[in-house]
Amino acid sequence: MARRWVNFVGVTPLLLGIMVSVPQMVVTPLVLAQTNQSSQSSQQTEAQRLYEEGEQLREQRGTEFLRRALVKFQQALPLFRAAGDRTGEADNLDRIGRVYNTFGEMEQALEYYQQALPLWREGINRIGEAITLNNIGDVYRGMRQPQQALNFYQQALPIFAEVGNRLQEASTLMTIGRVYRSMGQSEQELNFYQQALPIFREVDNSPEQRSRRYSWEANTLITIGTVYSEIEQPEQALSFYQQ
Repeated sequence: MARRWVNFVGVTPLLLGIMVSVPQMVVTPLVLAQTNQSSQSSQQTEAQRLYEEGEQLREQRGTEFLRRALVKFQQALPLFRAAGDRTGEADNLDRIGRVYNTFGEMEQALEYYQQALPLWREGINRIGEAITLNNIGDVYRGMRQPQQALNFYQQALPIFAEVGNRLQEASTLMTIGRVYRSMGQSEQELNFYQQALPIFREVDNSPEQRSRRYSWEANTLITIGTVYSEIEQPEQALSFYQQ
């Protein structure tokens, strides 16, 4: 009897040890998860701060401001990635691309835009996707590769129509027209300008936007008039100039 009691006593601490360890095994992953969430939140906050500082610098323009903006965006990029913020990462990549494009460093700009594009698509952010497609088109246009530029502008165009961004839709139509102008294709150029004109006439007619709308409309009418003048249709040209 005594022998059996000794055995029981000898086992009890081991059993108690197991019972104590179970809650620790449950709590530890929760603590780690909370720590990771806190770390990600901190990284995202810092990334957003750097991004906003970069954007403020970029908007001031000037080479020195742009260089400082680029540093901010590049500091923010790994933090967005570490935080798992795909939208923030895509937006940040787009801004880096814009700075490089402003510097005339087309290959660098293209590299960052092309990194941003699949992230917008992954997050089903259609407006972000369309703007980046337009930006890629701008790079190819600057590199004098009009067919490549057209490819990206024409991908962006139906997205702007789909999301109801009429101003961007009209602006893209005008840009496509200018690409055709650079290719010496006046008929196609005119076609896209004339598609843009009624859109400019209908966008935001609020009092604070009306003067801008009239400016867009007037510039489009002048542009159409110029094309008619160049293809020796003076009566048509006069009609648009007089409007």
